[in-house]
Amino acid sequence: MLAKESTKELTKEPTKNTTNELSKDWRHGAPLFQKCLEELSGRFSLPDEMVHENRAPEVEQLLREISALKEDKLAAYAAKMSSRQVENFIFAMLADPSVKQKERLAKLLSLRMTRRIIVLIWSFYTYYYEDENISYLVKPAVSYIRSSGLNIPQGKMLELIALHGEEHPIHAVNALAVMSCEGGASLVDYFENNAISPDSPLAAAVAQRTLAYGDASVFAINEEWLLRLINNDMVGNEVLENYIAAVDEREYSLTVNELIIEKMGRPVNPEDWPDFSEIHKRKFLRWCLLRELEDYFQYSRNKLDFFSGYLPWLKNIEIIQGADASELLSMDFGEFVIMDAQKGADYSFLCKKSAFVRIRQEELFDTDSRMLIEAREYILEDAQEEVIRLSFHQIGKLFAREMLNILLNIIPDARYAKSILASKRNLV
Repeated sequence: MLAKESTKELTKEPTKNTTNELSKDWRHGAPLFQKCLEELSGRFSLPDEMVHENRAPEVEQLLREISALKEDKLAAYAAKMSSRQVENFIFAMLADPSVKQKERLAKLLSLRMTRRIIVLIWSFYTYYYEDENISYLVKPAVSYIRSSGLNIPQGKMLELIALHGEEHPIHAVNALAVMSCEGGASLVDYFENNAISPDSPLAAAVAQRTLAYGDASVFAINEEWLLRLINNDMVGNEVLENYIAAVDEREYSLTVNELIIEKMGRPVNPEDWPDFSEIHKRKFLRWCLLRELEDYFQYSRNKLDFFSGYLPWLKNIEIIQGADASELLSMDFGEFVIMDAQKGADYSFLCKKSAFVRIRQEELFDTDSRMLIEAREYILEDAQEEVIRLSFHQIGKLFAREMLNILLNIIPDARYAKSILASKRNLV
């Protein structure tokens, strides 16, 4: 009878008041539950978070204890350690212990090695791969991996490090960079697949090594990392020079190049980019100049095609703002400058360098002047002036091209008027 009544009580539908009371109890308990979860989560750290923890007091205590231990007591000491105390073995190894303490820490770690400790050691390696004591962590880890047959990415990486990187950290970086290139994956995927934190020094070192020796295809899939290195001022000159050399100018990344210019400026003058070869400086500058020509000559495809053909001889481009908010484009060819002072016009102006400096300083240039000689007169009559107008209307373009070709020594000066004058001088 009692059993039936108890069953009935359990299966009875809750009343409205009962439901309200439950809801009230939950609302009251939820903040407490949340606080409990937060306290629990605070006790645990992800491997990449743990490397930044400060456990100096615990480490100091640990080093004192193991220094006082007798050799035959190490196993018993290791057995009674908590998980956190085992983690402290790793922290202690990187706290510049004595040789005796290193050897004891390595033995203690080997006695308490687990999959989780392997994961932790790899995380610490990615941040402290240059520390001279890191090999004391790698050796017992690799011994455990091989004996247990553990098959995880962290274990494979540590085995690779033990094989190639024990003599010097750069050997480990080289091995990982070679592995990255051979795999064909992007650095983002490579680091994710091999448990390398993208924020770690090892990731930055491997990225630099990969990009310093990769071909154009490597840069095509690793723009994110190239931008990251440049933006954080972590990129070496060898990476940038390889990027400039390996990638075709037509395939350059606008985002990457704009960031390079923001950080380093354009290599216009001989003293710019002193550690780069002249060939690569010139290649990058050509790209910069073409971009500026394309931007300025949006109104005239005719002029863009004409002047882009002279990029190998063009030294610099400058946009000068006039007092009336107009723009003056100056193209510096060394001994002379070509100005384009009026968008939409079918002519530009070639000035001797000295004349350009004076015109710019004193703002003397009149774009509506009809008193200037043209390239046609320079070619047919050997006319000479400080400023010559280049017409791009019909046949005027041909005279302009021949004039530039002569001035830049692309073709010999074989003008008819000049030949006649030379003949008369010879007769005299």
